[in-house]
Amino acid sequence: MAKKNRLEIRISNTDKELARQLSQEILGDINLSKLFIKMLHATSTTKPIILDEQLVDFRLAVRQLSGIARNLNQVTRRLNSDDNVSLEPLGNNYLATLTQYVCQLNDQFKLIINNNK
Repeated sequence: MAKKNRLEIRISNTDKELARQLSQEILGDINLSKLFIKMLHATSTTKPIILDEQLVDFRLAVRQLSGIARNLNQVTRRLNSDDNVSLEPLGNNYLATLTQYVCQLNDQFKLIINNNK
């Protein structure tokens, strides 16, 4: 297949040197076009690429989701341990608030995933 299209990217001198080193390591010679194409094909079928800023948000969402899971486990354990337990100490809106919070986290996860397709 003839390669007629040209792609220009802007990178720092440090990144260019790193690309040259990787090309030498991976391909045996310095050919940045082949390196880019190889990396493009290698990443196109694997996990989505998440930017550093998104990774911070993603980790925060996972941490919050883990906290919710711990709370639900504690509530469930308490409810199953004693027949006389009431949900009143949790407040009337506890489950509704929890549901809303989980939906917000779900939306955040979807946004991060959709931005990386």
